[in-house]
Amino acid sequence: MSANTQFSARRPKSKAPITLPHRGYAASMPVLLLQRLFALCLFYGIAVSLQDFPVGQLPIAFGLGFYLLVLWRWPTAWLLVLPGLLPVLDLTPWSGRTYFSEFDFLVLTTVAFSLLRPEGWLSALGISRRGWCLVLLLIVWQSCTTYRGLFPLQLIDGNSFNSFYSSYNSLRMAKGFFWALLLLPSLGQAIARQQLSSDSDALGRLITIGMLCSLASGLLALLWERALFTGLFNLDTPYRATGLFSGIATGGASVDAHLLMTLPFTLLIFVLWSRQVVHFAGLVLLTLALYATAITFSRANYPALMLGLATAVGADLWLARDSLKTLRHVYGHQRSHKRLWGGLVLLLMVTVPLLSGNYIQQRFSSVSTDLQTRLDHWQGALNIMPDDISVRVLGVGKGRFPNRYFWSRPDAKVAATVTHASESGQSFARFSPSDDSGDLFLRQRFSVIEPGPYRLKISLRPTQERSMRLLLEVCERLIFEVYRECGWLGINSHDDPSRWETYYKPVEVAELGKEYWYGSRPIDLAILNRGIRDGIEIGHVELVTPSGKQLLSNSDFTEGFDHWLLYSGDHLAWHIKNIWVDALFEGGWLGLSVFIALGIALAWVLIKKLNHGDWLVIPLAAAFVGAASVGLFDSLFDEPRIGLLFYLLVWIALTKHTGIFRPSGIESNG
Repeated sequence: MSANTQFSARRPKSKAPITLPHRGYAASMPVLLLQRLFALCLFYGIAVSLQDFPVGQLPIAFGLGFYLLVLWRWPTAWLLVLPGLLPVLDLTPWSGRTYFSEFDFLVLTTVAFSLLRPEGWLSALGISRRGWCLVLLLIVWQSCTTYRGLFPLQLIDGNSFNSFYSSYNSLRMAKGFFWALLLLPSLGQAIARQQLSSDSDALGRLITIGMLCSLASGLLALLWERALFTGLFNLDTPYRATGLFSGIATGGASVDAHLLMTLPFTLLIFVLWSRQVVHFAGLVLLTLALYATAITFSRANYPALMLGLATAVGADLWLARDSLKTLRHVYGHQRSHKRLWGGLVLLLMVTVPLLSGNYIQQRFSSVSTDLQTRLDHWQGALNIMPDDISVRVLGVGKGRFPNRYFWSRPDAKVAATVTHASESGQSFARFSPSDDSGDLFLRQRFSVIEPGPYRLKISLRPTQERSMRLLLEVCERLIFEVYRECGWLGINSHDDPSRWETYYKPVEVAELGKEYWYGSRPIDLAILNRGIRDGIEIGHVELVTPSGKQLLSNSDFTEGFDHWLLYSGDHLAWHIKNIWVDALFEGGWLGLSVFIALGIALAWVLIKKLNHGDWLVIPLAAAFVGAASVGLFDSLFDEPRIGLLFYLLVWIALTKHTGIFRPSGIESNG
C-alpha cells in the first residue's frame, strides 16, 4: 500500500463520516448523574482494592493519578495507553494476584474518567440497529455463561480467588468481555470528539498508533526475554519465548494471539504516513514482529500469519477493484499491492531461516502426534459435559472446565492440587496426593542480593503416618520455560501427622541471575507437588541469605497465596485448546451459535466498510482471521487481556466513524 495511492471517487458521499453538532452528543442530566455515581463507586472500589494489593501500592497509585492527568489533558490518550501497556503491565509473578490485577486498575480508571465527563456517547458510536442487536446478543450470551459458571455460589474462603477450580473463576474469565463493554462510553466519546474535528480520519489513525504501541511493547518484552535467556540468534536451544503474559504459567496462546491481532496494523504505516523514515521504521517493526511470531515456536502461528496476510491482500484487492477500472488509478494501486506482496516476501525472508533451526524442526516433527492429542482432548472435553438438555443448550458455564476436568479426568493420572488451609489460627499450604508425573508447582520469585550459599527453612507435616518426600527446585525462569537445568532439593518429612517439624537445606545461587546491562534473569523457588503419595502440608518457607536477610514474602501463608504463583506443565488440565469447542462447552449450542453469528456479522460489516473505502478494515480483517486461526488449536479468551483486546476490536469494527478514508497523500475526487 502506498502513501501516493489515489482513492476511488465511487464511494458514496453519504457514507463518509459527517460532522455533528456538539449538543447532539451531550448526556442528559439524569444519565450524567447515574454515570458519575457509578464512576465514584469505581474510584472507591479501586482505592479499597489498591490498599489490599500485595505489591507496588504507591507506584500504582501515583501512576494512576498521573494517568488521570493525562486523560484530563488528552481524553483520547487511553487508545494509546491501554493497548500499549496491555502486554507488559503484569505484576502477577510478584503479587500472586490472578483474579484482579494492576491492569484492571488501569481499565477501571479509564472507564470511571469517561463516565465523569459530560459528553454523550451512545449515539456517537454510530452502531446500526443490527449492530446493537449483536451487542445485546453477546451480552446475553456472556452473562448467561458467567451466571452458570458462578452459581451455585461457594463459600468464600482462602481458595475462592486464587484457584481456577473455584466457581469464581467465571468472573475472572468474564472480565475481558465486560471490561471491553465498559469501554464503549470511552470509545463513543472519542468518536464524538472526532466529529467536531475537521480531520475525519484522526480517530482511525489514533487506533492504529495504539495498536502499533501494543505491538512494539510486546516485541520489546519478547526480545528482552530472548536476549536474557538464549540470545537473539540462538535457534537451537529448546526455549519458547512467552513475553510477560503471566497467564501462560498454566498454558494458553496469549502471546500468539496478541502478536497476530496487532501485527497487521504495521501494514497501515505505509498508507498513513508518506515520509521515507517512517516507512523504514515500519519495515523494522514488521521484521521484528515476524521474528517474534516465529521465536514463540507455536506451530499454529505460521499458517495463521499467512492467512492473516492473505486476508490483508484480499482486502486491498477489494479496495482496488473499482479504481483498477480507471487508468489513472492503476499505478497507485499497483504500488499498493507491491507493499502487501512485499510483506509476504519479507515474511518468507524472516521465517525460512528460523524454520531451519533444530528446535522448530523437532516441533514440526511431532505435529501428527500432537494433533491426535488435541482431537482426543476436544472429544474428552465434550464427553465430560453433563448429559442434560439444559447443559447441551446453555453449556456448563464460563470458567468451569478446570473443575469438570479435575473431577472427570479421561486419563488415569492423579490430579494434583494446592490449596490454602488454616487450623488453630495457623495458615498453611496443603498439597494433595500426586503421582510421579505431577507437574503442579507453587512458585515465588526472589533476587540474589549477596553471594551464597543461602539457607532454606521449611516446616512440614504429613497427612498420614508415613514419611513423604517433598521436591523443590530453584530455576531461572521468566514465566514458563526454564533456561537450563534447575537446582533440585529433596526433603524427607517425618511420619507424625500430629506435629510440625522444621527442616534446613543449603541452596546454591552462585550461577543464578546473571546480570546484563539490560537486566538479569529472574529466579524462582518452586515447591513441587510430585510423587507425594498421601499429601503433605507446608507451614512456612523461608530463604535466608548468609547475612540473615529473609527473601520470601508471605512465607507463612497468612495472606493466602499472595506473592505465590501457580505453575502447571499439564496445559490440557486448564484449557480446552479450541475456541469453538470452548464456546460449545461453556455456552452450549446457544453459545456456539452466537459465536458463529459474531463471525458472520464481522465479515458482513467489514465487507460493507470495504465497499465504502475504509482502509482500517485491512488490519481488522487480518487480526480477526489470525486470532481465529490460532484459536483452532489453543485457548485465547482464558486470558482476560486477550478477550478485552479482541472485543475492543469488535466494537471498533461495528462503529461507523472509526475508519480511515483519506490517508496521507491520497486524494479524493469527491
